[in-house]
Amino acid sequence: MLFACFRRIAPLLLTLGLIGAVSAQTPTGQPGKAQLPATASEEANRNELLARFLESAYRDQRPPEAVRMLVAILRGSLMGPGDGWFGPAESRYSWNWLAERCGVDPSQRAITAEQFKGPPALFARLDRNKDGRIAPDDLDWSDRNPYVQMSYMLNRIFRRLDSDGDAKLTKDELAKFVEKAGQGEPALSPEQFRDALLSGLGGGGFIPGDAPTTEQLIRGLFAGEVGSINEGPKLGQPAPNFTLKTVDGGRSIQLSELIGKKPLVLVFGNFTCGPFRSFYPEVEAAYNRNKKDADFLMVYVREAHPNDGWKMESNTRVGVAVPQPNSLGERVEVAKQFCQRLNPTIPVVVDEINDPVGHAYSGMPARLYIIDRQGKVAYKSGRGPFGFRVGEMEQALCMLLLEDSGRTAGAPGEQPKGGAAPPASDAPTRKVGLKGWPAQLDDTAAWQCLPELTQGERGPLPAWAKILAPSLPRTTALMLELDYAQRAGNPLDPKLRGLVRYVAAELNRCDYTRAYALADLERIGLSAREVHRMLADPRELPEELRVAVDFARKMTTAAWSVEDAEFAELVRLHGVRNAVALVHVLAYSNFQDRLVLGLGVSLENDGPLPPRAWKFARAGEVPVAARQAPLGTPVQIVAEGIADPDWLALDYATLQRALEAQRSRQARVRVPTPDELMANPPKGMPTNRPPRVRWGMTGYFYAPELTGAWLDAMRMFGQESKQDRVFEELYFWVVTRSLQCFY
Repeated sequence: MLFACFRRIAPLLLTLGLIGAVSAQTPTGQPGKAQLPATASEEANRNELLARFLESAYRDQRPPEAVRMLVAILRGSLMGPGDGWFGPAESRYSWNWLAERCGVDPSQRAITAEQFKGPPALFARLDRNKDGRIAPDDLDWSDRNPYVQMSYMLNRIFRRLDSDGDAKLTKDELAKFVEKAGQGEPALSPEQFRDALLSGLGGGGFIPGDAPTTEQLIRGLFAGEVGSINEGPKLGQPAPNFTLKTVDGGRSIQLSELIGKKPLVLVFGNFTCGPFRSFYPEVEAAYNRNKKDADFLMVYVREAHPNDGWKMESNTRVGVAVPQPNSLGERVEVAKQFCQRLNPTIPVVVDEINDPVGHAYSGMPARLYIIDRQGKVAYKSGRGPFGFRVGEMEQALCMLLLEDSGRTAGAPGEQPKGGAAPPASDAPTRKVGLKGWPAQLDDTAAWQCLPELTQGERGPLPAWAKILAPSLPRTTALMLELDYAQRAGNPLDPKLRGLVRYVAAELNRCDYTRAYALADLERIGLSAREVHRMLADPRELPEELRVAVDFARKMTTAAWSVEDAEFAELVRLHGVRNAVALVHVLAYSNFQDRLVLGLGVSLENDGPLPPRAWKFARAGEVPVAARQAPLGTPVQIVAEGIADPDWLALDYATLQRALEAQRSRQARVRVPTPDELMANPPKGMPTNRPPRVRWGMTGYFYAPELTGAWLDAMRMFGQESKQDRVFEELYFWVVTRSLQCFY
């Protein structure tokens, strides 16, 4: 995630002011269109080549889940049960754990009610087949287990019979089914029953009209509808903090405020996921059985089957038909439809439209978590729909309650004597349940991670630095230097840079950086009221500020559309050096907003903090992680292209014309030559490896303070992070293509 934030700044610099962009249009002004594949077999061959290429990049290591999902889809997986990438779940608890907890030899393969060390209600929930004893098979939720396999089948039958989609099967619905399937007769034969339920069944066992195409699945994966590029926290890791509003907008719920009192069950789901709707009553039943001992919270996430995506006819038949929401307000309205149809009694909060919580937990399309009282993941289900197993979750919750009752010398549902036991922690310097990321260090521990200070004295650190310091200490140190350069060592007028940073934060809906921008403006004498009044109607601003504010808005919301004339106006009013510096400030603002939003950072208790002129020791470079070249997979050139209107809408010839136009276009500012830079190298520019990339040379020439600080941090990140190289390039492609940056 941090890599994606870093890589975003280069296209912004290129697109927004220093080099420029070209139009992604054909000479007639219309987007180029890729031609459809000639045959399905040719498409399958291309998909297989791509699958082999992806596998070859991970020869000796297990690929990330998103890669495994993409490979499975390319090879024809239709997201059916048993495909292997819906699980298995991760759980702290197992048969061996339970047997040892009850003092039973695990090899005995059974725990009787007399041997069970816990209340009868928990025994009943762990005895899945209700035979009066708990056996390993009762705790087996793998795809090979007959109970699980038959559950899949029965759930599909239930959905076929539930004609109104409210997850309830009534006598009337059963009677209507019998009447229709039996053609008016009062009874059904086995053949009639089977034909009624299996007619039209296609590949993957889908209900007629529900099976996806490969294209729909790939789109859904990258759109976050059927999966997520992120994998979410692993077992034992701290749960990412978040604050979201309830579906009625009545209150905000912060995860950290729920941690420590009881275990917490997190439920991720959405209205258009038919299996989730049918499973949801199980969630309510589990909640009602356990609400004295555990809290439940549902997070409403991105739609899995909108009308404009992988549309399912089974949804249409029960009146569930909505497009993918494009704003938080639209998502809230669909969430209200879910509440009206399913009547949840657990609190339901709605994720922001850019899905920060859904992606942090890899919660799309549906998933279950149990968070223990220390704020760590005790159970993580497989991905929905087929990994969404409420019974498995409830068994893990029962064993967590057993574990907690042993610690506090009481039974679930009882208050331990002397009050609740203090939360245990294997890392006492990490703060769980406070503002910001749950794994955030305190100041003392974070400073211990960072390189030695050569200038300045230690003090409070920004929340984002206390999150990044353990894993990226040198990068964090240079980012702190970069942040000071942007806030205080910047050649721009403080009022100008504060206003444009505020505008970017406002448009990105980043409360953290908006508070910092406002604090910097208040330090030069502006009040919050004055700032709001100035930006409410930019027409009242002086021309030089108005043009800069308009530029900031366009840079943040539609970077690709900045025109040469707009940048020329900026240069006329501010001079070329300040215009370049302004581009840097806005690019950094957008980078920092995404970093803060991605990490889930909240404002420090004593924040916003003032800028600090810290300098850190340079302790040599970290060896760069070696790139592993993919295996030599033969590649076939396909003249007719691949049908993907979102990402490959440009045919090859049009793309080449765009690239050639980028090479030949006139830059918006004069680009210095390498010899010019070396003749009088700016302070901070490494003379042993002068920049060769045009935007780097331009930045060092016109805004050396900002460019040097940025490139120092970016180089260190490349050395220290040891990112997966395949995904680095995939992220870079997504970012540059979405910004229409052909440089």
